[in-house]
Parts: sequence; C-alpha cells; structure tokens
Amino acid sequence: MSQFIFLKLLGFLKGRLGPKDKLLLAFSGGPDSTALLRLLCAIQQKMPFKLELAHVDHGQRAESSLEAETLRAVANELGLTFHLKKLESQGEGNLENYYREQRYTFFYQLWKERGYTALLLGHQQDDLEETVLKRFFEGAHLDKLYGIKEVSSYRGMPLWRPLLSHSKESILKWLEEQGYTYLLDKTNLDEAFLRARMRKTLIPSIEQSFGKNVRKNLTKHANSAELIEDYLKIKTASRVKTIEGKCGSYTDCSKEDLHLLEIQYIVRMLFHNKKVTLSFAELENISKHLKMKSTHKKWFIREFLTYVDRGGLFILPKKVVVHPLDPITLQIGTQSFGPWIVHVERSRKVKENKLGWERFFEEGANFFLQIPENEYKLAYPNRSKDSLYFKKSLSSWLLEHKVPAFLSPLIPVIQKDKNIFSEIITGKAPFMLQGEHLDVRFEYKTS
Repeated sequence: MSQFIFLKLLGFLKGRLGPKDKLLLAFSGGPDSTALLRLLCAIQQKMPFKLELAHVDHGQRAESSLEAETLRAVANELGLTFHLKKLESQGEGNLENYYREQRYTFFYQLWKERGYTALLLGHQQDDLEETVLKRFFEGAHLDKLYGIKEVSSYRGMPLWRPLLSHSKESILKWLEEQGYTYLLDKTNLDEAFLRARMRKTLIPSIEQSFGKNVRKNLTKHANSAELIEDYLKIKTASRVKTIEGKCGSYTDCSKEDLHLLEIQYIVRMLFHNKKVTLSFAELENISKHLKMKSTHKKWFIREFLTYVDRGGLFILPKKVVVHPLDPITLQIGTQSFGPWIVHVERSRKVKENKLGWERFFEEGANFFLQIPENEYKLAYPNRSKDSLYFKKSLSSWLLEHKVPAFLSPLIPVIQKDKNIFSEIITGKAPFMLQGEHLDVRFEYKTS
C-alpha cells in the first residue's frame, strides 16, 4: 500500500515539475494534507523541487491557534517555509462558502507574490464522491457532475489534487503504517455543515435504503462527466467564432448545424466567462432560439442585455445602451457624441473604409469612413422615420444587409439635410469620392 501511493504521486509529479519549480501545499494538519506532505518530502529525495506550506486558521475553535503553532513547528522541523492566515469570525450566512473563498484568496495572493508552479490540495476520493452527490442534488449539468478534478485552476492559479484517486480509508491506513500523526478537526463532524451531514447521515442512509455501495458509482459518474465536458469542449472549440470587445461579445452559431446540447454548452460557457450562472429556463430559452435562428429576441440577464438574431448570440453590458441625443454638427477635429469619440480631417488620399457591424464587438470598436466634403450632422438613427440611400427606409436597408435590428440605435449615423447620408454598420458606402473629402473615424470610449 505505502509503495503504491508513493509511486502514483511520483508519476503524477514527473513531467510536471523541474528542479527550479516551487509548490505550495494547503496544509490543514488533517490526515489528507499530512499524508500529502510526508509523501512530497519523500519524493524530494528522488526529484528536487521546492515546497512551502500554507495554513488558514478559521478561528472557530478555541484550540485552533494552538494547532496552527503545532503545524508551524512541523514545518520548522522539516525546514519548510510556513505561511499562516487567521480569519475573522463570521457569524452568519453560508460559512462553508465563506471559509472556502477566504482560503483560496489567501492561497492565490501567495501564488501571485511568490510564483509557485501550483497549489497542492489534499482532496481524496471520498471528497470527490460527496461533491458529485452534492452537485447532483443542486441540479448541476451533466458535464459538471465531475465535482472536482485532479488538475484544475482558480483565477489562473493551477490546482493539483494528486490524492484524488485514493480513498480516505487507504490514506488513513498508509498513515498508520508509516506511524505519522495528524490533527482531527471536530468541525468536520459537526452536522451543522452540509459536508458532515452527507458523510455521517445522508450517504449511509442512501446505501442502507438502496442496499448497495453507491460511492464507487459516484466516482464513475464523475469520470463520465469529465469525458462529456472534454468532448463538448473539443466539438465546439473550432465550430463557432466569438468576437469579444469593450462593447460586448458576438458569437456566430449560424454557420454550423450544432446539436442543442452543443449550443447549451456554448451559451453556458459564454456566460460563465462573464461570471453569470444561467437558470435552466434562461439557458433553454436562449439555446432554443439560437437553434431555431430566431430574429430579434431579447432578454435582460443580470447586468447584461442578451440578444439572439439569426443564429448570432450577442451579450452586451447594459451601460452600452445610450439614451437618445439631439444631432450635433460634424466638425473638423475631435468631438464626443454619447459614448463615441469622432475624429474628422480633410484628405485627398482615398483609403479603404473599415465598416460593418461586427467591428462594434472588436476590441477597438473603431470604424473608418470617407465621405465627400459637405455639411453634416451626427445623429442616432430612428429606424421608423429615417431614409437613406436610393430613398429606402433605414429599416429596409438594414434588413437587406442582415444587420441585427438592435444594433442600429447604438451606432451613430451621418445626416445631411435631415436624411441619413451615410452609416457605418452595413459595410456599404455607395458614393464616389472626387477631390478633397473627409476622413471620419468613430472610436468607442473606454469606460
């Protein structure tokens, strides 16, 4: 048993570590992190790397400060740097989430400051199984039922859980064989916390009622969920294009015959990147209309405006929407118009226009247009009243060129004699330039 755990951890670290790499171990002093610490120290004899320890004192038990000093003494005995953080007491709310966030914030700060290769965590197979069951009851999507992964990240900080394939029982047996002592945190047995209730009551009750050991099946579900997520990630990565800029994001799902499951995965990941968790109803509604290539569907989702238009998904911060402004005279030089900065100069050199509504979602959100010299105004368009080229209405013109309807009120146009002389979102500029003309560049302000 002892040789098996050692060799498996050695195999995990080989190829991931070099002699100049430095690891941080989240060290609670419990059996899991103690086993990981002792294994790492043994492996250092075969492959050199640096190791430091970090401990968070939650301050919830009278003996926690004394335990922290005991762990500092263990670190000193092993010649390892020890980092300690004591938390302020938190009397209400979800304590488990609060403490977890506080721990990871501390570890993340250390990682940023000291340049560790990864944070090592002592999670083992029982933790994985409990997380899978918890996520199932919380209604997690199938590809998210894996709970925790052997290799993952937190805000870019690599997280390694090399004991994840070992059961708690096997780790306790290894510690006993080696004669290592460890601390026991009584809060892990306190059924005021969900984890303790699952461990002591819920899972044993399910197994008793079901007549079978369900833990191994939970591990199987975790493995299957991880495979599903990898499959969806690979299947969708090259099939859709997302443009992300200061004005929001545009994802084109129109050019591929995507399965609804793939569309749902894409939508979830786009909002996840914006730190938004969709409800099942929101996800199903958006995905359905994307699949159907519906036109001009709109939702307010947290701080974002969300549109679906002909297979395109548009996610815009609400601050992008502007209130109507009165037209202003277009002038040589630089002027502001709502959230836009407009630069105008005279020129005789014909350049390539840079137009089209997709530019709105690029990082710079810049448009460049050349127009004959004349007197013009800047205005926000009125789709129902404005007319432009060839006496067409703006609505007809935008529809003809497949411009998403919601975009026209967000992007200024150039007026002449109260009609629209030019716009920048269809990519069309149907007039000839002769002699001196105006170079006009629109730039969206950085918030």
